[in-house]
Amino acid sequence: MQLPSIKNMTELNYFKSFSDIDLKRIDQGMVEQGRAIKSFGRTNSQVTIKLMSLTMTSAGPYRRLRQCVAEIDKRSAALHDSAFTSRKKKAEIHWKEKNLSDMPESLERDLLEIELDELRHQIIETQRHAEGALKDIAGLQEAYTQIRDNHGIPENWDEADFNNGELREHVLAAFQLAYRDMMERGSLSRSAQEYLEQFGIHPFTAQVCISDYLLDLNKLATENHKLPEVGHLYQFLDACADRFGENYKQAMSRIGLTTLITEWAQYREHLRT
Repeated sequence: MQLPSIKNMTELNYFKSFSDIDLKRIDQGMVEQGRAIKSFGRTNSQVTIKLMSLTMTSAGPYRRLRQCVAEIDKRSAALHDSAFTSRKKKAEIHWKEKNLSDMPESLERDLLEIELDELRHQIIETQRHAEGALKDIAGLQEAYTQIRDNHGIPENWDEADFNNGELREHVLAAFQLAYRDMMERGSLSRSAQEYLEQFGIHPFTAQVCISDYLLDLNKLATENHKLPEVGHLYQFLDACADRFGENYKQAMSRIGLTTLITEWAQYREHLRT
C-alpha cells in the first residue's frame, strides 16, 4: 500500500516555492512515508489504549472488560462501514472504466479519469484505516482475554456477574474521585460527596479516611525518606472498597428499596445455553 504520488500535483501549476526538481525530491521521500505510515493507521497506540482507556473506567475488571467490548464494537462497526464503502467504490470504478473505454477524447473523458483517480485514492485510504482498526481489535481482544483470565473471571460471565461486581466498582471509583479532590484542593467536591452518598458513605467519614492516608504518606516520605509506589494507592482504594462495600444498603433503605437487582430481568448465560 503506497501513498499517492506527489508528482501529480504539478498539474496544479501554482506552486511558487517548489520547482519540478523539488517536487521530485519530495515525491521520492513519499516512498518512506508509505512504508512508515503502516506503523500507525490508528487513532491511538496499543500502549495508550491499554494503559489509559482501560483505566479511565474505574479500577475493576468487569468495567475494563466492558470497555474492551465497547471499543471492539465501535471499531468493528467502522470496519464494516469501510468494507461497504470500499465495495461501492470498486463497483463505481468498474462502471466508470467500462464507460471510459468507449468514450472519445473529450472534457467529459478527462473528468471521468480524474474521478477514477480520486476513487482509487479513496480506496487506498479506506484500506489503511481499516487495517488500523484491525490492529486495535487484535490488541483489545488480547487485553480482554488477559484481564478475564488474570482476575479469574469465567469465560461465560454474564450480566448478573457484571452487576454483582458493580457495587465494589462504584465504591472504589467514589473514593478514587474523593482522593483526587483531596490531592488537588484539600476538600471534597460536590460531585464526590454526592457519589459517596449514593452508595451510603458519609462524605465526612470518607474525607477523614483519605486525610489519615495522606498523613501516612507524608510520614512515609519525611520520616522514612521513601516515596510510595502507585500500588500503595491501589491497596488503599481496595481497603476502602472492602470497608464500605455494604454501605449501599443504607442508601437502599433511604430510597425505599428492598432488592437492588431484579434477577429475572437480566441476561444469565447458564440459563440461555
